[in-house]
Amino acid sequence: MKAKLFVLTLVTASMLIPVGVASANAGSEGCQAVNDAVFDGLSLFGAVSGQTFAQGEVVTASGNEPSEFGDPQSVHLYVNHVQVGRAGFPGTVSYEIPADGPIGLVAWFISGGNATWDVSCAPASVDADLDGVLDADDACADTVLPDEPTNGLKGSRFAAQADGSFDSGNDKFDELYTVADTAGCSASQIIELRGLGDGHVKHGLSKGELEAFIASVNG
Repeated sequence: MKAKLFVLTLVTASMLIPVGVASANAGSEGCQAVNDAVFDGLSLFGAVSGQTFAQGEVVTASGNEPSEFGDPQSVHLYVNHVQVGRAGFPGTVSYEIPADGPIGLVAWFISGGNATWDVSCAPASVDADLDGVLDADDACADTVLPDEPTNGLKGSRFAAQADGSFDSGNDKFDELYTVADTAGCSASQIIELRGLGDGHVKHGLSKGELEAFIASVNG
């Protein structure tokens, strides 16, 4: 009962926690609000309230600096006043957001001594176009595999296959590269991005242009 009453008081305390603003590849506003929360040196608890989270985001809380008095300590994680994780020191608890939408309260606290906490939220691991590259690392949205040159592969030219590997008209270069190397971009997308001519469209992306693009996204 004491724990439940303690968590209810966090709604007021949460107003003191900075609220983040969404940015690219950084997760929802709720996820960023969690990442903005900083231990203030006084309170053993923290929270964000009324924030929108995305399915698959993972909130993690951990406790640091066990009590010098040897008191038993634990770190707790609550979502909407329900405890979803608890671990003794040294301890870490995590919770995966089950669905998109607002959550009334995400709270964490340390019990049993003088300690500090760390909290973080990891954006969901999403691959919307199913090319094998997570959206956070994907330079090309809506990739469609396979892509084929209009007149067939020629010599040392490349096209992306259904499995994400790049096939070539020269067998010795087959599967030498994958869409993971190109940050999720197929040959046809690279041709468009780099403004290449009809020869690439008809016969496949040249080895030099493929390697130059790989260097540009991994540099």
